[in-house]
Amino acid sequence: MQQGLKAKKEGVSYYDFQKQVGLSCQLKMNLPGIAHLLVSVPPASADHSGTEAYIQTIRALIHRGGDGASRGNVLGGLVGLQVGASHLPKEWTDKTTQFARAKELVDKLSAAL
Repeated sequence: MQQGLKAKKEGVSYYDFQKQVGLSCQLKMNLPGIAHLLVSVPPASADHSGTEAYIQTIRALIHRGGDGASRGNVLGGLVGLQVGASHLPKEWTDKTTQFARAKELVDKLSAAL
């Protein structure tokens, strides 16, 4: 993870960084890329909503290619926690067949913490 944070701080793009560490689903390749993208999430502001931040981050992951599913599972959850469930794209959650159940479980987990 430190490798990804360092690369971001040095101005290395996500595309170039993930190419350097590799595109497979191995943990040693995924976690640095996740860290790099996670610190790249633009903060919500009057000009940039949490929904836009979520979409932008997930699309950056998708456009990079490789095994985005394993990175996307972790990154999607972390960015979702960062921006909040109300900022997940409605057009995406409407197509997720078990979204209501997943949200219920996350809410229960959050309440227990």
